[in-house]
Amino acid sequence: MSLSQVSTRPLLKRMFLALCLLLIGSIHSYAQTKSTIILVRHAEKMDDSRDPELSKIGEQRAHMLYEMLVDMNVNQVYSTSYKRTQSTAKPLADSLSLQVQSYDPRDLEGFAAELKQKEGVILVVGHSNTTPMLTSLLSGQKLEKLDESDYDNLFIVSFSGGSPRLFHLHYPSFEQ
Repeated sequence: MSLSQVSTRPLLKRMFLALCLLLIGSIHSYAQTKSTIILVRHAEKMDDSRDPELSKIGEQRAHMLYEMLVDMNVNQVYSTSYKRTQSTAKPLADSLSLQVQSYDPRDLEGFAAELKQKEGVILVVGHSNTTPMLTSLLSGQKLEKLDESDYDNLFIVSFSGGSPRLFHLHYPSFEQ
């Protein structure tokens, strides 16, 4: 890695955060927006065991998610009951004094119907298979399952008036 890459990495992360804040803020403040649902896969996990903790890189990504969303008026946070999803949601939920509410990843249709009735800005943390499926159910657009090594997707579904609008962003990469 060259010196110029090292010195510009924090600047690129700040620029990315600023763009995310601008996009999410403008989506939700758009006239007649009922709700904005932000969906992410859990951050990087320690290993491939059944219920692993986050790795150091995963903890950094969870903190970046916190930085991106802390000023976005998130009023509800959902996660599956696994450690990796709970730990991804925890920094933001704790900073906003919100409880991380668990949802059943085996009933995504029911959960999607429930989310469509809610108002505000909502964060949902899921898995490589559940996040695109839930995003598809909410947006009406078909998405492919995420690769097991893919942690950088951020989906935003905005409900404003007519049909939902889907936005697809990516986190900056983290060096492992």
